[in-house]
Parts: sequence; structure tokens; C-alpha cells
Amino acid sequence: DLQFYGMATDRAMDTFARPDTTPILRRVDARTMQVHDYATELTIGQGRAILSTLKFAGGLGNQPVGISRNTPATNLLSCWLRYLQT
Repeated sequence: DLQFYGMATDRAMDTFARPDTTPILRRVDARTMQVHDYATELTIGQGRAILSTLKFAGGLGNQPVGISRNTPATNLLSCWLRYLQT
């Protein structure tokens, strides 16, 4: 689906060798058929962080320019922040 179109990026992370990560949003590279992460949760001591390659401010091609014009990006970022506060 296109819910993440406004945040699409050509970058992804290879986190399979990292046992301290939990995938959140993955993709399959159509050329190599390898799985990479657009977003992953990283455990840091007793805490956690979310790492992402998504472009919340958009701006590629005909994506919305700026996070204030990108409603799905604003919503996703808000959800992640609420999750990290729990």
C-alpha cells in the first residue's frame, strides 16, 4: 500500500547481525531479495531507541515537502514517541 509513500527512502539498514535490535518496518530488496529494515528498535542498557531511515520530511519526487505537510509521517512519529514513553 502507499501509506508510507511520503516517507519513502532508498536507504535501509542491515540489522541481522545485531541481536539487540527488533525490526519494526522491513522491506525486501527486489534486486537482491535480501531483507532490510527501514525502522528497528535498539536496546540500549535499560532503555531503547528507534532507528529509522525513513524521510519524515519527505521531499523526494512528488512527496510532501516538510513534516507539517506529511500527515502519515507526523502520525507515525507521534506513535513511536508515545511507545518510547511507556
